[in-house]
Amino acid sequence: MSYEVLARKYRPTNFEEVVGQEHVTQALINSIDSKKIHQAYILSGTRGVGKTTIARVLAKCLNCKSSDNPVSSPCDDCVNCEETKLGRSMDFYERDAASQRGIDAMKDLLQTVPLSPSSGRFKIYLLDEAHQLTTESSNALLKILEEPPKHVIFILATTNPEKILKTVQSRCLQLNLKTVNEQLLSEHIQKILKKEKIKFDDESTHIISSSAKGSVRDALTLLDQAIAYGNGELKQEDIKNLLGTIDDSLLIDLIDGVVDGDGKKVFNTLSEIEQLSPEYDAILKDIIAMLHQISLEQVLKNSD
Repeated sequence: MSYEVLARKYRPTNFEEVVGQEHVTQALINSIDSKKIHQAYILSGTRGVGKTTIARVLAKCLNCKSSDNPVSSPCDDCVNCEETKLGRSMDFYERDAASQRGIDAMKDLLQTVPLSPSSGRFKIYLLDEAHQLTTESSNALLKILEEPPKHVIFILATTNPEKILKTVQSRCLQLNLKTVNEQLLSEHIQKILKKEKIKFDDESTHIISSSAKGSVRDALTLLDQAIAYGNGELKQEDIKNLLGTIDDSLLIDLIDGVVDGDGKKVFNTLSEIEQLSPEYDAILKDIIAMLHQISLEQVLKNSD
């Protein structure tokens, strides 16, 4: 049996399982429960924070057969939920706008809009990386967004909403997904490790969540790598070796040397850091973060 990567195995199946995007999921839940469903959405945010996942969950909610109306929590058992989950629903069109960005591809897609849904309540169109659509394609889409049929819902997912035509933006309900903070990511990783029955120490999960830079998908991809590197076990030293991360103590020594004007200490510390073949842009960001924490402590006197 082939191995299923953690990012796919633990992809959320409902809004409650989405990590760190309560402001978006609650807005969608409320709109469904109050039967005020918008006909076009823009889901914006950096990579791996849940744009496509939320779009798929929304599609299941709108076409779930467990009720006569759309539901805010899909059953995951009916035919519509199952087909949407497997990516073969006739009423859920998922297109990569980066590779199918031209006017001909958009015309082909829009020809299906007037057709009634095959088994669901709505025909749902998810355009991933929608900011890469050509101007001609965006204008063709705009015409449909001005007066969409009642059975059609568009979801535009993008990492760069500013590049979407303003006229398109004005016809969509825009929901901005944020990066997930390190604490939430670390707790999420620990839950998965417990389910997978893998031994770990807390520091290793903190290093992974920090390296993921707010992306759930990146965190789970790094976790897969770490599990393989550690032969089914997570240890702090193994994670540091894998990711090439620098021990905070070295950076603190570096800052101390600069503050004290101790050039010899600074160069010796830099020599130690250099032996670890680090990414220097990451080091600079970590130093900035440390100086920020120090400044907060100096003013607020309440940091750890």
